[in-house]
Amino acid sequence: MVSTYPQLAGLRVEVAWSGLMSYARHLMPQIGQLTPDVWYCTAFGGHGLNTTATGGKLVAEAILGQSQRYRLFNSFGLTWTGGLAGLSVAQLTYWKLRVQDWWQERTRV
Repeated sequence: MVSTYPQLAGLRVEVAWSGLMSYARHLMPQIGQLTPDVWYCTAFGGHGLNTTATGGKLVAEAILGQSQRYRLFNSFGLTWTGGLAGLSVAQLTYWKLRVQDWWQERTRV
């Protein structure tokens, strides 16, 4: 942050994004109700920030009993992602992408 905006050097950061992305194998957001009091709204990787806000709105509408639109995502429900092996592959992919970004930044003309 400071390398891009040096004037922010004296500011205190209270919240920072970890950089972890959430992707489902089918590449669609996962929105639904797990149990009567537990909702999920995840896997928006690559869909943009506005889509996460829309997902939150769908869940809020459902909790308030105003809409059942979240059910449009039922066919994309929670999927098994390979357990520890799946997490390892995802992490290796993430590290590879970080190295590619780093290399592109260093080799730009």
